[in-house]
Amino acid sequence: MKFVGRQFAQWTHDNYPQSACLLAIEFKKFYMNEWSGLGDPIQIQAIRQALASTIPGIKKSLAAL
Repeated sequence: MKFVGRQFAQWTHDNYPQSACLLAIEFKKFYMNEWSGLGDPIQIQAIRQALASTIPGIKKSLAAL
């Protein structure tokens, strides 16, 4: 099923075209049981750590602008 969102991304681009960039990060739902809705805490923590590991590089890139 295709997600039909993107209103926030469009609004951000329309209002801040020179100073904002939104990135939609998607994950296959390997971290949860889609039938029960219960998440796997170990997998969720791994995703959290993976995302957090990108912050230093993002800050460095933004500082170079």
